Amino acid sequence: MLNNKSVRTISQMRGIERHGETGFTLVELLVTCAVIVILLSMGIPAVQTMTQNNRMATETNKWISTMLMARSEAVKRQYEVIICPSTNGTACSDFDGTETFLMVFVDDNDDGTNDSTDGNGGYDPGAGEQVLLAKEILSGNQVLGLSDEDVDSIGFTTNGMTKLFESGVGSIGAINFRFNDSRYTGSNAIGIKCVTLEISGRPSIVDVVSNNCPGF
Repeated sequence: MLNNKSVRTISQMRGIERHGETGFTLVELLVTCAVIVILLSMGIPAVQTMTQNNRMATETNKWISTMLMARSEAVKRQYEVIICPSTNGTACSDFDGTETFLMVFVDDNDDGTNDSTDGNGGYDPGAGEQVLLAKEILSGNQVLGLSDEDVDSIGFTTNGMTKLFESGVGSIGAINFRFNDSRYTGSNAIGIKCVTLEISGRPSIVDVVSNNCPGF
């Protein structure tokens, strides 16, 4: 018959044996690896989507802030101020999907184009029309589209109204813009942001309608 001391000794020995059994079995390692792979496969696409959405929001807000800045400068300076696309930040180009810069400049002669000579010399004698801003846009394979493809540049009058230029001729009007990345196929509402610029000169984000932006 075992006494209390013997029972305690046997229990201590079993505890030592169990304490010596460290590490994982092969099955446990395989299960752990499988769980990690599943979690990663679920998490990585979500992170990529979040990154793409953040880029879209950043570029949309950048475009809106540029329009607000140009409108404010036109009212403050009492000269029309123009936004045009550019491939190099020094000369206007077309809204054709290849633009990587936006230029904002004072339009001395009301033709919607940044000229190398002054219209009146009021701001920059002998140096061409004054460029107020040249900023890089459209990172991450994004494209900027206009609801009116004939528009070359967008301006703001001295009272803040929107003026659209086609071939050097400007007229008061409204226009819509579409930002999209490679996720947008035309038949979905993924990877797309819409902005409208009212005649009053106020830009705002609008909802996607029928998998596209209004006016497209």
